[in-house]
Amino acid sequence: MKIARLFFFLFLLQSLNAQGFTPSLPVQSTEIYKNSNIYQQDFLYLCEGLVEFHANVFKNFPEKEFNKEKETYYKDLAACNNEKEFGYIANKFTNRIRDLHTNVKIKGAIGNNYTYPFRCKYLVDTLVIMAVSDQLPFSLCGERIKSINGIDIKDIEKKSSEIYITENYVSLQNNIMQSINTTGYLKSTGIIHADTEGVKVSTYGGKEFEAFPNFNGEWKSQIPNNPSITERISEPFSYKIVKEDSLCYIQFNQMVDKRIGEMYLDLIPFWKRWFVKTIRFFGGSAGFSKENFEDFLNLCIEDIEKNNIKKVIVDLRWNTGGSASLGDILLYAFGVDKYKSYTSEIKESELYKLQMKTLGIEKVISDDKDTTDGFRYTKFAKGVENIKSRFHGDVYFITSEWTFSAAVQLATIVEDNHLFKVVGEPISERPSHFGEVLFLKLPNTKVICSISSKLFHRPDQSKDNDETLYPDVTIYKTYDSIKEGIDPVYNWIVRH
Repeated sequence: MKIARLFFFLFLLQSLNAQGFTPSLPVQSTEIYKNSNIYQQDFLYLCEGLVEFHANVFKNFPEKEFNKEKETYYKDLAACNNEKEFGYIANKFTNRIRDLHTNVKIKGAIGNNYTYPFRCKYLVDTLVIMAVSDQLPFSLCGERIKSINGIDIKDIEKKSSEIYITENYVSLQNNIMQSINTTGYLKSTGIIHADTEGVKVSTYGGKEFEAFPNFNGEWKSQIPNNPSITERISEPFSYKIVKEDSLCYIQFNQMVDKRIGEMYLDLIPFWKRWFVKTIRFFGGSAGFSKENFEDFLNLCIEDIEKNNIKKVIVDLRWNTGGSASLGDILLYAFGVDKYKSYTSEIKESELYKLQMKTLGIEKVISDDKDTTDGFRYTKFAKGVENIKSRFHGDVYFITSEWTFSAAVQLATIVEDNHLFKVVGEPISERPSHFGEVLFLKLPNTKVICSISSKLFHRPDQSKDNDETLYPDVTIYKTYDSIKEGIDPVYNWIVRH
């Protein structure tokens, strides 16, 4: 297995605990730096660090605009007096890079963060109330939000896109629907001005209601409790033989198996490694499977053959990524020998070399191809030598707004190479995207910033600028399908 195929996954997992590095930068010896407050100094250091260490900071944030906005935010930080405010302002700036992996790591919102008694979800392009507490009428479930405090939802989307890190409209929707019922989010977008302030919500159905940030009790919704075949589970990967539909359903939630997880463990500090191994000793998963992926696939394919199954579904709707090598093992098991792969550009900066040295890696293999003919061969992935039998029937991959990282790469490889059908909803990350995170520690506040060192290009570079991965067949969930416990994507595949 090539180190480059693991690199992105390893640093993603370390992001919450990364120590970071603070290499010296020329800006630290300038007069403007010396005459600035600590927040302005850290912002100037961050700006120079982005230029020096990011894979291509000016790709989506032209240099002229970068320098102009840098001056604006520098002035805004003159009155800054805490780290959260600094992070909020700095991230408004880094948001312009349009890279979900590049940001300032600040935990929590400015001030208190209270919850309003309603929860929402975007369905296509409309924000729908999915649940309420006892403080609000149950009949509000299913209502589509039109405005909050007189501000149209489309204007709220625009405000959010200026403040929060997004790569496309789907990731903007994800950000809004997870946070719009909190005072922290509504304050940051200027919809409210105090932690105790109520909101007046209007819906497209003509209803109006007022809510206060005093959520308590239980959430109530119209969503049924009876689990469906495709109900999300906690395991990284699992399968079911569905005899009545003559198919095998594989839920692939994380591209991490026993081998990948243990390789990660070898790179973390001893005390953390001891803690994780103790959890596993007592039966816990510690975030990764207890079996290798090829062993799982062997059992799955054996069951497929035993039941004469000709159709397989691979559900990536909740897959947050991991090691791309598991994608190769999966494709090999499905009869794929080669495909046009991602290509990449890596910036081997001083920060990059510092981080590599700490990991004990003197030189990372950055060539993603296994041969010189432009194809990647699945047989070279570690683990495929243990695959006992290969499936050669129909395969369908499902994507959603939650499909992320290495799972995005897998779905994009499948679609760009026309290997199998991709069905479902667009994703929240660009198929051609930044990744392989480095960690920069700011000199004064000691705040950690993550910075992408690599730019990945999808196999079909004619679509390199596409905002999202559009499935071969796009099928959106609706409120009625959720309410009735129906999975329209699964049903389409069964009928197809």
